[in-house]
Amino acid sequence: MSFRHLHHVNLTVPRYVLYVSRLEPENNAHLVIEAFKGVKTGHKLLIVGDAPYAHEYIQDLRTRAASDPRIIFTGFVFGESYRALQQNAYCYVHATEVGGRIRRCWKRWDTATVC
Repeated sequence: MSFRHLHHVNLTVPRYVLYVSRLEPENNAHLVIEAFKGVKTGHKLLIVGDAPYAHEYIQDLRTRAASDPRIIFTGFVFGESYRALQQNAYCYVHATEVGGRIRRCWKRWDTATVC
């Protein structure tokens, strides 16, 4: 497992919930954050992704998450580090309204629990 560029996150496997998307409103990261804040757990929520054109929305997400140190924004993650995040997550949250990412995830995430 390699979290090379994520060394600052201090992950414990499998003690994190994984959310991956472009950070734009129709992908509902704001709903995931609000829901996670209401869950009593020692798990972290990793929000993986970005959107260079959605500065206001991303700032809103960071503001919503600021009161909960369990919520971590990683930005874009690629390659070996991304595969390690997929394979070692407690579960994956899919909250998007549009898009086909979930089919690709089902095919590639044979070791993760998808919720």
